[in-house]
Amino acid sequence: RIEKVIPSSKLFMLVGSFGLVATFERTDDKHDPYIETRRISLGDKHLVGGTIYPSDEKMVLVTKNGRLFNMALDVTIDQIKMSSNNNGGEDGDNSVADDDQSMSTLGNAKIEKKGAHGVTDLTPGGYHCATLLAADLAYERPLMITIGADCTARLWNYQTMKCELTHDFGADEPISVAFHSSGFQVLVSFKDRIKLYNVLMDKLKPSKEAILKNCKCLKFSNGSQYW
Repeated sequence: RIEKVIPSSKLFMLVGSFGLVATFERTDDKHDPYIETRRISLGDKHLVGGTIYPSDEKMVLVTKNGRLFNMALDVTIDQIKMSSNNNGGEDGDNSVADDDQSMSTLGNAKIEKKGAHGVTDLTPGGYHCATLLAADLAYERPLMITIGADCTARLWNYQTMKCELTHDFGADEPISVAFHSSGFQVLVSFKDRIKLYNVLMDKLKPSKEAILKNCKCLKFSNGSQYW
């Protein structure tokens, strides 16, 4: 499905679902003024918009979940694969392909595999794709925790301005959150319970839980030994 037509002075591009990026360049043929010169896919990324730099060398792509990607117009499929492995897909799928499982063209168009910078994620870790519900700070570390209506928690480093961890609660929508002052524990309330998580390198690990329904305000004590 095509979501957006992105024009520039020399060409226009189509972006859409399954990471579709199709390039049409201007020709001197009055009957066929534009010809498709390349078509690639960025995997599972659902692209909904973007813009091309005035130099016609790079473009910024926007996904349905609000992530931004910077891509060189002469990027090769190998560079996309490398970037995808580093950035990851929106649903954890790093697959990258085109219509023939490699770069494809129409007609006699050629693909030039020039040196490029690949695809760069301008929003590492992404953002909440629904309403932000609550947030809290860890006073001993430059970290902030946020929870959203998309049933996820995100751990942010406000010095580097990056999302360092994303945790999916599945079908359980969080209500409130509290961050331990040390930055190593997080308390989250749900409709039927409260859960204490340990903050690991790449996930939140459940530690304890208590039955308490619809708790809308969580807080650790001044000494952080109680909540």
